[in-house]
Amino acid sequence: MAISWRIGPLTTTIAAIELVVRDPQSTEVARLPVTNGFAYDSGSYTRGQVSFPVPDLADGSYRFTLTALDNFGNSTGSDTDVEIATNPETRFHDVFAYPNPFDAETDVVFTLDHSLEVSIPPTGTFAIALLVTYGAILITSLFFYNRAVTARDNRLLQSALSAREATARRTEAIAQELKEVRERLGKVEPTEQVQAEEIRELQRERQILRGKLADLADREAELRRSAARSIELDQERLALEELLEEASEDLTSKEEEIQDLQARLKTAAKNAGDTRGGGRTRALEQLSRRMRTLYKTVEFDDRVIHDLLALRDETMKLKAEEAIKRLADGSDAAAIRRKVGGLPPHLSIFELGFAGKGRVYYTRGRQRSFRVLSVGAKNTQNADLEYLSRLPA
Repeated sequence: MAISWRIGPLTTTIAAIELVVRDPQSTEVARLPVTNGFAYDSGSYTRGQVSFPVPDLADGSYRFTLTALDNFGNSTGSDTDVEIATNPETRFHDVFAYPNPFDAETDVVFTLDHSLEVSIPPTGTFAIALLVTYGAILITSLFFYNRAVTARDNRLLQSALSAREATARRTEAIAQELKEVRERLGKVEPTEQVQAEEIRELQRERQILRGKLADLADREAELRRSAARSIELDQERLALEELLEEASEDLTSKEEEIQDLQARLKTAAKNAGDTRGGGRTRALEQLSRRMRTLYKTVEFDDRVIHDLLALRDETMKLKAEEAIKRLADGSDAAAIRRKVGGLPPHLSIFELGFAGKGRVYYTRGRQRSFRVLSVGAKNTQNADLEYLSRLPA
């Protein structure tokens, strides 16, 4: 026995059809492809009908689920319940006898509800009549069955022809699209080849430029090292020139300044007294106010005031203040004084010489042009450098 099932609609042509059979407990008992039994409807490539034989199953109730898949991956499906009975109970319908009533014989006619093999001994008129009647029924049934099969085959043939025509049209459209794509590729590929060659040429040039950049970086590093050494030598030269310039300055004008400063220091010393404790504190306060008042472009650490006051030689004090005055008046000249060596790398401290062996240590100021850190002589150089190395950045 065969079953026919409607399929569709889908987006495009049918790719595969599968039948799944499950028992009442939803356990899968059969799975088989039925694509070969599919036929398109006339004029359509998304709808049709599939016919397939009933699988060999035991008697009982089953759920048949049919799933169809098109070429784009879209699917559709449906299910139905089927009752399988291989040995049903035989029933007779429309039984009658002619003539009725009868004397010696009669014809009995009946209809069965399913196909059944009947065996009657070929004896007597009843057997022959029954055989003739069965033959007539069989011939009639075969005639109508052949008509139905022929009509179905014609429908299947028409569906196949329609599907073939639709497939042919689709094939022609695909061939046209492929032709157009090939033409576009024929136009695009030469341009892409030229661009690829240009890209390869640019990559080669980039590699060459990277090599040149590496050489330039090495050369730049070498020049920087040479320039740093040249700057240090130039700073030392300028420091020596300034020391020589300091030694050859006009002694007369300096002597006048020295005499004036000596007079002021004597007056300050006379007023402050020569005692320690409170007298030294007042001297430090007066010197701090005077230095910060006279040289407003310079910042003074407290150690500087103590260092100046600790210089016993009045001439050294005057020379030190003179150096500080030059630092305050000529920032451009002071910026190229000799850098102090031997300090941590985070410190950038310079020294300005005075009186041959004295040193004023300074750096860039936070709020003003310069910041004086310490003042010392030859005998305090080690202590000064130790103090400077402990300063924060």
